[in-house]
Amino acid sequence: MFDRAEAILGAGHSVILDATFLDPNMRTRAEAVAAQAYVPFLGVWFDAAADILEGRLKCRTGDASDADVTVLKTQLSADTGKNSWRRIDASITPPAIRNTVCDALVLALGRTDGGSIRREAMVGDTTEFVQH
Repeated sequence: MFDRAEAILGAGHSVILDATFLDPNMRTRAEAVAAQAYVPFLGVWFDAAADILEGRLKCRTGDASDADVTVLKTQLSADTGKNSWRRIDASITPPAIRNTVCDALVLALGRTDGGSIRREAMVGDTTEFVQH
């Protein structure tokens, strides 16, 4: 995942790393990939109550994730260590989550003009998702 992210950043594109990042070392590595490429980094940590997360899991169909309620409970009980990533309340609606993340991206990019992040798609043509 990190090697692919490095290559994509090296080609001048944006990257979204999509993983749980429960391990602090993985978060540090994600930050280091951005630092080595001299690009801004925004680590986002989504928080929601267990019952909300469980309900969303049960509604999934045809999803690429292998997460189920057992996996969720393991993740929620994990010691994630110190975490300085931007916490976002994921119990709100998906459009509200998207807007909150877009606002955080504008700030992370140092934009003072409000930025031009497309909220409809959340991700532009030059952004690559790298899933773990």
